[in-house]
Amino acid sequence: MLGNETTRLFKTVLETISEVEIIVEGHRQALCSIPSFAPYSAFCRIDRGAQERIDARAILEFLRENSAAANIGDCARLIRFFDSDEDGYLSYADFIQIVLPCDDNLMRSQVQKRPYSRVGRFDSLPYDTEMGLVRLLQHEVDFIRRMNALTRDLSMRPDYSPFAAFRTVDRYNEGSINIVNLQDFFRAFGNYLVESEVFAIVRRIDTDGDARLCFEEFADFFKV
Repeated sequence: MLGNETTRLFKTVLETISEVEIIVEGHRQALCSIPSFAPYSAFCRIDRGAQERIDARAILEFLRENSAAANIGDCARLIRFFDSDEDGYLSYADFIQIVLPCDDNLMRSQVQKRPYSRVGRFDSLPYDTEMGLVRLLQHEVDFIRRMNALTRDLSMRPDYSPFAAFRTVDRYNEGSINIVNLQDFFRAFGNYLVESEVFAIVRRIDTDGDARLCFEEFADFFKV
């Protein structure tokens, strides 16, 4: 188990995940609410070389063209987080996991049916769509940067290990972290998070979509 100070730092990390994931979800929904937004057109806008894949350099160029702050390391970490086959690129299937809403399945379905067109190599999306995509990617980059710093701080604590942190939440050794034991964890500190706030944590870390975190998912997310 973690000591008191490390447990409080771990709590701060989880609170950050919840806070930022909720903000990012708001940007996903705002982007998808724009009638001109079509996911494949947005994918083509970043994939200037029409390679049907996006690398860190393409993300960086897109952000810099729109005066957003980022560096190649930030963009590489963003790619790694969403890269399902770990080939160093985002496929279209990876890309839509970034831009489509998680909390609104109807919107998610409808947006994927919108007609699309390829964006020319030197063209941009309609202004509101372009800026909506910039804001979303900038928040993702900033989030991953913050998480790297917090995870690094956690890893330097002498009593910290991913397993000890996992068991601090899974205190009854159920083998997973879910909404219930997360709420219990926060309640012990007098923090009464609502279901949507704790679900945001699970959603960000969960990779198989079963709404619970096994140790492997948890440890992979907190890997330095």
